[in-house]
Amino acid sequence: MARIAFLLTGDYHLAEDLVQQTLRVAGRWTGVIAAGDPDAYVRRVLYTQHVSWWRRARRTATVRADPPDRVVPDPSGDVVLAVAVQRALARLTPKQRAVLVLRCGEDLTEVQAAEILGCRVGTVKSQVRAGRPGSGRTPAG
Repeated sequence: MARIAFLLTGDYHLAEDLVQQTLRVAGRWTGVIAAGDPDAYVRRVLYTQHVSWWRRARRTATVRADPPDRVVPDPSGDVVLAVAVQRALARLTPKQRAVLVLRCGEDLTEVQAAEILGCRVGTVKSQVRAGRPGSGRTPAG
């Protein structure tokens, strides 16, 4: 969950805050576990909280293009790829980033991503399209 929160926020401290706020649902765990899939519930809360942050604040998230000093090197040797992904995500709007993390990072369908974000499938499709390199619709151009 922390990895997904970092991908959404681009900042370790904000990611920790997002995870902490998400885990405040702990008082309802008995009902969540009895209802079925607790992972899906917590994941949905995480994304909903993230979306609420940028909707409420109506500000551009500041995502660091360079990894912080405390980044642990990727054991698989894909550090260059990880930095490239972080930089690419930093250039997207929070909404585009959330959609791409759901679609690519968690390998969810457009319908599942739309359900988690509380939007239409068409919005998910348009955000994926707008987040592609060379689309000319990202904030960095």
